[in-house]
Amino acid sequence: MIQIEKMPSGFLKVIKDGETYEKVNVVRLFPYQYEKKYIALLDQENKEITILKDLNDLKEEERTLLLDYLSYKYYMPEITKVNQVKEKMGFLYVDLDTTAGKKEVCIADFVSNIRLIKNKILSITDVEGNKYRISDFNTLDQLSKQKLDVFL
Repeated sequence: MIQIEKMPSGFLKVIKDGETYEKVNVVRLFPYQYEKKYIALLDQENKEITILKDLNDLKEEERTLLLDYLSYKYYMPEITKVNQVKEKMGFLYVDLDTTAGKKEVCIADFVSNIRLIKNKILSITDVEGNKYRISDFNTLDQLSKQKLDVFL
């Protein structure tokens, strides 16, 4: 049995088998497949405390704490439209509409930083480490798909 609490500092604390772990790191083991399942809780040295098979098995308050943490940690605006793609000196400059507004992102090494996962989810990482996604590439408008197809 575990207990999950938020510390005054904002970090999470886990109590398991009478042992207290502070500044707990929460990691999705399958971030693209399961948002609420297979969640690892790690101590400050990144050693596994436990793996939660399903967040729905937790008390509502604890589930909310973890979902808030995961939402912050794995924040990825959804790409709704690709307006323009320009290639210059090995970098891609992409003008996007996202759920976080209009963005112009710079992508280095597009082979590594534009990934199509399971022929459905498109993940893009820009030069600053920001991540963007398309949950279902097939639902994107045809013009946007054509602009990205060259790089997949």
